[in-house]
Amino acid sequence: MPLKAVSIDNRSSRKAKTLLSLLAGLAVVLVAVGDAGLFRLQADPSSVLAADKGRPAAGGAWDRVAPALKDQFVKDFEEAEDAQEVFARYLPVLGAPAILDHLERRESHCHSQAHDLGRALYAERGRLNDALAVCDHACTNGCMHGVMAEAAGHLRGAEAVHKLVAVCTGESHGPHHRPGNCAHAVGHGLLAQAGGGDEPNPADRSLPKALAGCRVFDSLPMRYYCATGVFMAYKDILDDLKADGRPPARASRHDPCDRFADVAPACYRYLLPHIAEALHLDRERMAEECLRLGGRLRLGCFHGLGMLGLDDVAREPAALETLCRAGGDDEQTVCIEGAIEKLADYNEQEAMAACRLLTGHAAAVCLEAAKGKMYRLAKPSMPLYVSGD
Repeated sequence: MPLKAVSIDNRSSRKAKTLLSLLAGLAVVLVAVGDAGLFRLQADPSSVLAADKGRPAAGGAWDRVAPALKDQFVKDFEEAEDAQEVFARYLPVLGAPAILDHLERRESHCHSQAHDLGRALYAERGRLNDALAVCDHACTNGCMHGVMAEAAGHLRGAEAVHKLVAVCTGESHGPHHRPGNCAHAVGHGLLAQAGGGDEPNPADRSLPKALAGCRVFDSLPMRYYCATGVFMAYKDILDDLKADGRPPARASRHDPCDRFADVAPACYRYLLPHIAEALHLDRERMAEECLRLGGRLRLGCFHGLGMLGLDDVAREPAALETLCRAGGDDEQTVCIEGAIEKLADYNEQEAMAACRLLTGHAAAVCLEAAKGKMYRLAKPSMPLYVSGD
């Protein structure tokens, strides 16, 4: 079976473009919409778009954008290498609800694209709760994650950590997000604050620093979900470094996950595709590789294997039994949860369809994962994921 990374968390690569093309594109919009119409869009987005007091009903905000402006935004977005820059230019014109509406129509799994929008939105507004209210739960909370990451870059030191944690613990007055999901977003912010994108190998300094920051949370589940955010953000950095022809040197077969055994499942969840690619292993041989490991590294590896097979399970529910058959109950538990919790976030019925094909212990774990979805705090299997040491 060929190795295939999960597509829902991957970034889309886009071609670079010049400043002249940007200016020319905006000129087209000026001609098509007319000076007065464009002025109305810039001065009062609510005249064309729903106000930023929450996300509009599906199809509302984007449908009310002038066709020529729609076309120009789509062209610029599709061709851009830096999506955040495009979002920053169009936010004053389109408003966040219309852009979110478009992203969710374009691809329901728009999580990574919405990271960039969340970053641009916080940079524009500079008010954490305001930006989070606009994002709501769009693109499976990708917009919220981007806001938190950008806020950490603007709010330095203890001030940043306190403000971000306050959102998760209910001390702020922002919109409600699952606490674990919010902790995940804080992890994004902690790696950004640690300077993860500015080093040849962020695993040497930024990763340990960001993971240490996750200890601001008192509970182990919140620390673990914070770590998942750190490693997801690191995956994005690693993707960029590899695309630029600058992949970090690997210190071991399972680097960097074997450096952080206390939260190894958080690492393998996002980095197993890179590890498998470096080892030239397909999925079946990767399962054999996982079995050679011990302790939490072994469990983490199987959790990542489940995440790796998510797309296959979505297409063919019977694939779950094959994907997660290796190992004992613990290995099968973390593998099933790796695939099903995220799948249920997108489509609970597809997740349930896979669970109904299992029996015994595996079926019970699967059904609970499908009902609880991602970021459960009272997760019976949590001791398999994180150490209190």
